Amino acid sequence: MFERRHHDRRRRTGRREQDSLAGLGDRRRVLIVEPHDDTRFLYSVVLEEAGYAVSAVADGATAITVVQQTIPDVIVMELVVPAADGFEILQRSRDASFTADIPIIVVTASLHFDLPARARASGAVLVLAKPITVDALLCALDDVMTAVPREKLARRRLTRALLMIRTFAKQCAPDADAQLRIRSFIDRLQVAVLAIDEHGRYVAASRGATKITGYSRTQLLEMSVFDTRFGRGLPLAQPWQEAQPDRNSTADIAIQDASGKSIPVHTKFDSIFSNMHAAAIVAK
Repeated sequence: MFERRHHDRRRRTGRREQDSLAGLGDRRRVLIVEPHDDTRFLYSVVLEEAGYAVSAVADGATAITVVQQTIPDVIVMELVVPAADGFEILQRSRDASFTADIPIIVVTASLHFDLPARARASGAVLVLAKPITVDALLCALDDVMTAVPREKLARRRLTRALLMIRTFAKQCAPDADAQLRIRSFIDRLQVAVLAIDEHGRYVAASRGATKITGYSRTQLLEMSVFDTRFGRGLPLAQPWQEAQPDRNSTADIAIQDASGKSIPVHTKFDSIFSNMHAAAIVAK
C-alpha cells in the first residue's frame, strides 16, 4: 500500500519540476533534526526513497553546523532537541543571508502553551503535530517545496556548489599541487562550474559546464572570460582587475552555447585562491 502512494506522489508536477533544474546535478536536500533514533531513521529512509538527499542529526548544535556547511533546501525538525533547541536553530538559520530563506518544517510533540505560535513567529513555515504519518509528512514537504520559487532553489544550489569547492580547497595542503587537485575536483562535478585563473583563462570545466554550454572540456579550456564565443556576458568579463575582488557576486545573464543558442542563466562567482576563481552556472 505504501509503495503505491509513494509512486503516485513522485508523479506530481511540482516535484518533477523541481527535480528538472538543468545543470544542477543535485537532488533536493533535506536536513532532519530529530533526537529519537527510531523516528530519525524512519524519516531518513522514507525521504531517501522519495528522492531527497537526506542528512539527519540528533542535536541542535550539530544541526546549526550542518545547515551552514550543506545549505539544505528544506529542514524538518523537532523543537525539543539537546545542545541547542529548535528556536536557536530557527534564529541562527535566519541570521545568515545564505540560509535565511530555507523553509523549516517543525514536527513536534511539544504543542502545549504557545510553542507553535512562537515557532511560526521565529520563521517556521509549517508546524505539524506528532505522531505524524509518513504520508502526511511527505505531502507537507511536497507542498512546501512546490511553493519555493525555482530561482531560489537555483541560487541556493549555486551557493552550495561554491561552498563545496571552498571546503575542498581548505583541505588541500598549500603546495604546488593544490591548484591541480582543485582543478581535478571541479572537472568531475555534475554542477556547472568553471575555474578561472588571474588572467581570465578557464583552467577547469566541470561535466555540468560541458553539458550546459555544449562545448567539450578541451574547447572550454582554450577560452577565457573575454572570448566572444562564450563568456563575454559574464560579470567576469568586466575589467578583470575590477572583478577579482568582488567575492560572492551574482548575476542573471545570457550566454551562447556551442550551437549559437542564447541561454538565460544564473551565475555566482567566488574566489578560491588569490589566483584562482570559480563561476557556478545554472540555466534559468
